[in-house]
Amino acid sequence: SILSTVMENSASSSTGGSPLSSVFCSKYEIHSESEKKNMGAAGKEHMETILEEYWQKGRDEQKRLNETTELHEQQKIGLRLIVADLQTKLKKVQLERDALQDTRQKESQSQEIVKIQLKNTIQELEAANQLKEEMLRAADSQAERLKKMVHSHEEVLLELRGILMGYEETTGKKLCEHENFTTLHIHNMSTAFADVLRDLEYEVSYLKEKVFLVEEELESLKKDSQTQNQLLLQQCQNRIEQVGSEHEQEVAALTDKANSARSNTNGIHSQMEIIQNVFYYKQTRYQNAVHAHQVSHLESTVSQLRSELQEAKRMYEDKVGYLEKQLQLARSEIEARTEQDQRSQESGKLNDQIHQLLVKTKGKFCHHFACRDPPRLLTADLPSQDVTLPFTSLGGESIFSAAPHYTSSPKKVSQEERYRERSPVHLLLTSPPDDLAAGRSASPEHRPSAREAGTPDSAAAVPQITSQPMEMSETTPRRLQKKMESLQNLVESLQIKNQAMSSIIRTPGVKTEKAKEKEKKLAK
Repeated sequence: SILSTVMENSASSSTGGSPLSSVFCSKYEIHSESEKKNMGAAGKEHMETILEEYWQKGRDEQKRLNETTELHEQQKIGLRLIVADLQTKLKKVQLERDALQDTRQKESQSQEIVKIQLKNTIQELEAANQLKEEMLRAADSQAERLKKMVHSHEEVLLELRGILMGYEETTGKKLCEHENFTTLHIHNMSTAFADVLRDLEYEVSYLKEKVFLVEEELESLKKDSQTQNQLLLQQCQNRIEQVGSEHEQEVAALTDKANSARSNTNGIHSQMEIIQNVFYYKQTRYQNAVHAHQVSHLESTVSQLRSELQEAKRMYEDKVGYLEKQLQLARSEIEARTEQDQRSQESGKLNDQIHQLLVKTKGKFCHHFACRDPPRLLTADLPSQDVTLPFTSLGGESIFSAAPHYTSSPKKVSQEERYRERSPVHLLLTSPPDDLAAGRSASPEHRPSAREAGTPDSAAAVPQITSQPMEMSETTPRRLQKKMESLQNLVESLQIKNQAMSSIIRTPGVKTEKAKEKEKKLAK
């Protein structure tokens, strides 16, 4: 019946069909029902086949509307063409209806009722069409948002590829053997970053061992310098005491001679008044010659001591220069740890961004980067300015006569410079191995050395290392600062002792000058 066909058309239009096509189909069915009464069986079957064809077209249109968002415009154009075709056919039916209007006057009342129902269905279909268009607009906007999101994700992936390419250029290591970074897939980026972190961990382990060796050498130098300083101080004190005792004996002998000469001159003064001036002149001349010889001998000994002290000062300054170079190297490495802190923070941010992108884009391909917070090195404890070591001019070679001449090996320095140029993480060598071993909670037996990490056998034996950054201890800068302060205090104490010894050495010269003045007074 007409009502059943109208209800079916409304239901099909609500599920995604075209409202105009359903309305025109229902109108055509109404007219066909009115014509069925006057037409024969053949005409009735012909109309049913036409209706079935239109019904099939409506279903096809409904299926097309459920396809992807890219074909919406084409479906709308197709629907408009179908509606135009139906409108032309409707005009033809209306002409036929005008011809048969006389025969349908009896059914005018029923048609009015049907028209009212059709108006209601048209309104419902229009509302459904508006709702469908709104849904399509929302889907289009959502598709645009997804496109923008995918574009931003692609930009981030390109940045990550650029970072990997920069690391490959700086280190000269090839991370991906069978593919380029331009075609690197998102699944292979995790392995590439894992390889980068593994290389960095090998280099850090090598640098930790190197720092440990440097600290041991520094401790041995401290012990040697302490023992040598004690030995040199003892020798200097013995030498000073010996020179002082000899000088006192000589002065006592001279005073005895002067007293005896004075007593002799006073005894024979009454008997030798005539030759007193000549004898007194000869005697004073002889005494002056003896005193001048003794004074020249003392001056030669003092000049020899001064030359020895200058030579010892030169050796001492060479040794202190070597220690200053070591301290400056450690200080430069401590200052450069701030850059490593920034790099570790950037690597942590990149790991977080990669994790978020993998979760948002494809949930089934999530790779959990088991990353901890990057090491945060506290630079507030570092000294704000360079530690200056004041050195005063010292004298006396006997102070450092037994001290060996410490010079840095040129071969070792050249190897360290080459390693710093090759290694991108040489700034981490300021951290002591004890603190890093506590952060990793691993025994020294399980820590791979730099040579073992460089061999292929050791690389195969070592398990896969996670991408966790190494934890740095907060007390590392404080320990280095304490070491530098202790070295400075040791140097200052040695300077004070050397000044005291130089003042003691100068006392014989003062005594000789006083003796000269006394002799001049006696001569007058």
